[in-house]
This record gives sequence, structure tokens and C-alpha cells, in this order.
Amino acid sequence: MAFWKPGVGRPASALDRASVRESDASIDVSAAFAPPSAELKSRLPVAKHRNALLYLVEQHGVVIVVGHTGSGKTTQIPQYLLEAGWAADGRQIVCTQPRRVAATSVAARVAQEMGVRVGEEVGYAVRFENCTDPQRTRLKYVTPGLLFRECMQDPLLSRYSVVMVDEAHERGVYTDLLIAVLKNATLDAEAFARYFDPDYDGANTENVSIVSIEGQTFPVEVAYTEEPVQDYIAAAVDSVWSLHIHEPPGDVLVFLTGREEIEQVIQALADRAASVTIDGIVYVVDCGYTKEKQLDPSSGMDILSVVPASQAALAQRAGLPELVRTDPAPYLLQLKALGIDNVARFDFVPPAPNAEAMATALTYLASLQALDSSVDTPFTAYLNGPAIDVAAEIERRKFVAEEGDQLTLLNVYNAFVHPRIGRASPKWAAKHGLSYNTLRRAQTIRAQLHKYATLHWHLPMQSRTEPDVLLKCLVAGYFKNAAVRMDDGSYKAVLHGVPLHAHPSSVLFTRASPSRYVLYQEVTHTTKAMIRDIAVIEQAWLLEIAPHYYELHRPALRY
Repeated sequence: MAFWKPGVGRPASALDRASVRESDASIDVSAAFAPPSAELKSRLPVAKHRNALLYLVEQHGVVIVVGHTGSGKTTQIPQYLLEAGWAADGRQIVCTQPRRVAATSVAARVAQEMGVRVGEEVGYAVRFENCTDPQRTRLKYVTPGLLFRECMQDPLLSRYSVVMVDEAHERGVYTDLLIAVLKNATLDAEAFARYFDPDYDGANTENVSIVSIEGQTFPVEVAYTEEPVQDYIAAAVDSVWSLHIHEPPGDVLVFLTGREEIEQVIQALADRAASVTIDGIVYVVDCGYTKEKQLDPSSGMDILSVVPASQAALAQRAGLPELVRTDPAPYLLQLKALGIDNVARFDFVPPAPNAEAMATALTYLASLQALDSSVDTPFTAYLNGPAIDVAAEIERRKFVAEEGDQLTLLNVYNAFVHPRIGRASPKWAAKHGLSYNTLRRAQTIRAQLHKYATLHWHLPMQSRTEPDVLLKCLVAGYFKNAAVRMDDGSYKAVLHGVPLHAHPSSVLFTRASPSRYVLYQEVTHTTKAMIRDIAVIEQAWLLEIAPHYYELHRPALRY
């Protein structure tokens, strides 16, 4: 966790500066304030650091806090800042969380502790959902991506007195970009203290300070297998069952790499008459593997692979920074929209994206016409279309479209919102094996995207559009993800000739497309590369929509 303070005046503080020295990190101040559940809060490891933390935040531009999970960093430190007056005079404290679920749940927890309603003094903002009050909210939990986009409108983030970056060790793309833009901090405390202050030598400096919060709410004992296991799923099931039989009562949390594995483990445990829940977890079983999105420079594709995880990575469930592993194109575009023209010299948090990957990404952005011919000036408006992940649940026979997965999903959506068919009814969704909450969220997202788009362009709200128009729109954004069907039913990437296979969730898994050419949005790599979200396209559209890109790769169209 790290704090960054925009250039605003320091608030009046109840902290007695004369009684606290910068090196004093062990003062018990639980009696100095009486928030709800004060007795319970005083037992959290972070509580004894309250005064020292407030002092360091006042004295330094950047404070790096390192502590175990459960020490109270995320829920208590923002409350300490509120009590010390950092949200006075209409200012706000903002705390980033790496995932939207974390942002919403932590906001709910803190609001409950403070005895207020979510959306009033304490709120959250995630993509397409804002639960804050512009006048009353003083503490806001957000995702890093949302806060990074705020930088585009207000590079100084002038509404905030303190910015907290939580779970920075996960090295998500927007966390790294946000840190780089703000010159903030991350998990490797000393290495990144030197990133902000090259003169940092292990001691607090005028610009950077590090606080280590020792201790955990509960004792933790870690055990590892002596040798690698041949079947980690079976080993995870055996571990859970052993805990269930031989250890005191308590729930078990198991880390696995995906939905299919989770279902296998649940079924195996159900066969042994065990129950799996989430509240009150006492035991944790980690399979030792994780899914990571990695960029293959030779093919230019992001591949989702199951890979072994190191003990250090498992300790934090972290790995190589996401920005290094994935296609940097969307993030380079956003940096340029922020006014950073020379992204090659941008001060990324180490390690920086591969130079070859950045060059390829800039070429792609130029072909996409997101940049002008000099690759310097960005369009001011950039919009990512959301994905509605209901393909695995739909009744394909009723909604399937021969043009592919996206239009199949569109059929589902149109039927759901139709006033005489689905009527946006949960009963209709359940009858067709669909997620009602996902479809309702799709409605909300569509309305917000339409509102956003009409602020920049005069677009009519159309209820029907010809399939070819929609498919060409997809080509305009995903033209580099083209593939051609081979005689055996598999596919090859048009640009690099990499063998590909339709994912079982695709409508094209069991049927041939009416055209040999398709477009995909994602590659998942298990035993082979499998493409998802597949749309049927025409070869001519590639040269029509992205002529410069495919002129460079014309031999690829020989299939």
C-alpha cells in the first residue's frame, strides 16, 4: 500500500507532533479515539501504528506500508485519515482496489464500521457503477483503471487530499500506470522507494518513507509438498479431505486456475460428502498453479496459460507485472491520451514493457487510426466495448447466429429486452439458463455507453443493424486477430500462421462457419491455443478496413 498526496495544503491535525517521533512506530493509541468496535479494532496489528502513520503521511509525499493480509491496512488506515481531518473542506480520500468486487465489498465493510450507509460518507466507484454522493462522500474506494481515467480529466487529481494504492504488489496494468503517473510506490518497498527517490538508502528521506506493520490477526502456518505432484487437482482434493477428517472444524479456501477445475474439485468433494462454503475460512489449499495472460512476441497474441507459481508468488498470489505480460497497445493509447507523447521514454515502474512489443503496439494503433501518421497525436475519445460473458450458458439452438458468438450474444440480449418476449424478466432468464444479473448489467452498460457516445458523436439509437455492419465494426477494432479455417476444421492465425482451435464455448466449436475467415477476441492456451468470441468475416474486409496493416502482411492472406 502506498500514499500519494496531491499538491494541497495540509489539514489541521489532532496529532500531538511533540509527542511522536518519526522513528516511533509502536505507540498504542487505541484509547485516543472511540470509533465503533474500538476494542476489536485496537487488537488489529495496524492500530499501534496509527499515530506514526499519520505523522509520516503529513511529513512525506510518499509513504509505503508493508504488512500481512488481515493487519487492517485497507479498512483502518482510511478511517485514521478521516479522523485526522484529511477529508475536510470538501476534499476526498481515495483508495484503489485491484478488483471491482474488492472495491465494493471493502466500501461496504468500512461503511458498516463507521455506522453510515454506502454511497454517503463512504462510497465506491467501479466501471459503469458509481455509488458516491458528490457532496457527502469523503472516502471512496475505486479500481486503479477508473482512477487512471480520472487522470485524463484532472492530471493532478485535485479533488483528493490522499491517494492510497492498495495491493500494489499484484502489479496490475492500471496499478503500474497509475503509480508511474503519480510517481507512487509498490510492494518491493526499497526497490520502489529508489524509483521515487534515487537517493534512498534504506532510511526515510524527505520524499519517501517506509512503514512495516508486523503481526497478523490470526496465526498462520504454511506447509508445502516435499515433491511436485503429478495431478495437482487430485492433490488439492486429497488435502481438503485430509483437513476435513483430521483437523478441527473450519471452512477451506482452495486456489485453482479456472472454472473447470473448480467444478472438478467440488464434484470430487461432493462425492466424498464434504461441503464447500466461503465464510469462516480456516484452511487454505493452493494448487501451486495460476493462469496468466502472456504476450507471445512472435505471434503478437495474448495467451492465457496455466503456469507454475513460485513460493514467493504464491505468498502474495502475485507474479510478473501484467503490463509486461500483455499487449501494451490499449495502455499506450491511454498514456498518449493523457498527453505523454513519447511513450518510449516514459518512466514505467520497472520492468518496462518490451521494446519490440511497444513498437508492434504503436504500429497496430496507427493502423487502427487511433494515432495520426506521425504516431504522436491521440484521438481524444477512446472507448472499450464491454464483453457479456453468457455464451457458455445460453441455449444455442434458439439463439445461435451463423455469423458467430457476438451476434449470438446480441440475439440473447435483444430477446431479453424485447417487450413481448423476455420483458427483462428474471423468470425468462432462468427458463433459458441465463444469468439475469449479467443481462441486467448489460442493459445498464449499454445505456451508459450510449450516453457517453452521444456526448462525442451524434449517433441515433438503432434497434436493428445489419449483421455485416456490426461485423465490420468488430473488424475495425480486432483486425489483427484474424484467422482462416483449415480443411481439418482447425484455424490458423492469418498474420503468423499459428495453429488455433475454436473454444468449446463458441458456437463455431461444432459447426463450420459460412466463410473461411473469422475474427477472435481472446486466446486461451491449455494443451493447445483455443480462440474465443469468434465472429465470421470476409477476407476482403481486412484489406478494406485495415489496408496499411495488411499491405505489410499481404503474404499472410495467401490461405
